[in-house]
Amino acid sequence: MKKNLKALIFTLSYIILPLALNLIVIKLVRDMDFFKALTATTPVAALIVVDSVSLPFLYFFVKYVRRVEKPFRFASFNKVGKLNLALSAIIGFLLSILTASLLNVDALRTGTAQIGYTINFFIGGNIALIIIASIVNNMFKEICFRGLAFNEMKAVIPVAIALFIQASIYGFESMYLGNPIYTILYAFTGQLVFGIVFVAGRSIWSSFVCQVVCSTGLVLLLRTGARSFFNNTNSIISLVVVIIASVVLTLLLKNKSQEASVKNTMEAGIKASLEVN
Repeated sequence: MKKNLKALIFTLSYIILPLALNLIVIKLVRDMDFFKALTATTPVAALIVVDSVSLPFLYFFVKYVRRVEKPFRFASFNKVGKLNLALSAIIGFLLSILTASLLNVDALRTGTAQIGYTINFFIGGNIALIIIASIVNNMFKEICFRGLAFNEMKAVIPVAIALFIQASIYGFESMYLGNPIYTILYAFTGQLVFGIVFVAGRSIWSSFVCQVVCSTGLVLLLRTGARSFFNNTNSIISLVVVIIASVVLTLLLKNKSQEASVKNTMEAGIKASLEVN
């Protein structure tokens, strides 16, 4: 019971404290000229500032409050191979196609219009700033929700439940920020999917690459001529194909990551044996 309570307290701390810090930072810098200039045409650039403050805060919190000797290892910054990253990137791009398709299915437009409004916030403005914001913010989310919150929970509860809870927390955060129900459901589903990629890839790098490619892929699909492809019929076909392809590639990612893990364990064992002898 004591172990479960400790896990709950730290899990909530990883989410609530950075969110509170972000709100404080926004309040402090919102009237500064540099911040106004940064966000004038690219609102999402605000995340570069706030998340750049929260990332080191999380490191020191884990190291000195949670008392973890190696915070990066705790957050699953595990080394991965090129195939792992390539599969994660492909899954991320497929997810960007899925989102673009979802926004253009006629039968879903009433709900997805709300999601589209939120997405426009993230893809509007200077592309260089959008990419930087995507890298910084997605790393922040991966560390908060997968590297810390999920890893903390999975030590005391089943993995599937931990995945559901970390996605639910993100959904509640989205609700707290005043988003409509369809955007909240989209946020929940996205974090659940990225959590699955995190587990399948056995590293935060897998889900991070997946998220960054998904975010930048949306910019490519929705701000270029590619957008014209997504009429109602093509969008419905794309949804079906992308969902099937994403499931297959995620299973392949899980299989290859497991093989790599077994290989690394065997090599480490052999190396340890040779050093003893």
